Amino acid sequence: MNALTRLYETNPEFVSYCLDALFVLAVGYMVSCHLHPDVDCRKCKGTGKHRSFIYKRARRQCHHCGGTGRTRRFFAWATDIGQPRLRAPRWHKAKRHV
Repeated sequence: MNALTRLYETNPEFVSYCLDALFVLAVGYMVSCHLHPDVDCRKCKGTGKHRSFIYKRARRQCHHCGGTGRTRRFFAWATDIGQPRLRAPRWHKAKRHV
């Protein structure tokens, strides 16, 4: 006999409470992804800059986030929900010589 079937036979209310809690957590995660679809980039830790391994003062834009320092959460990316992602202008496109 399986442990889950034994648990369900002895406490059917406990299993239904666990399923209800799982449903509430899933809905809460979906609402959280809708309100806050972007998180700090893991590679650059939200700075938007990538540091060189050898020369510690050398920096470039992070290729993972495109220099914004933000990436989409998985559920927000998979369902395409939430506010549109705002991208900062890149430094070479922002400088215009007139």
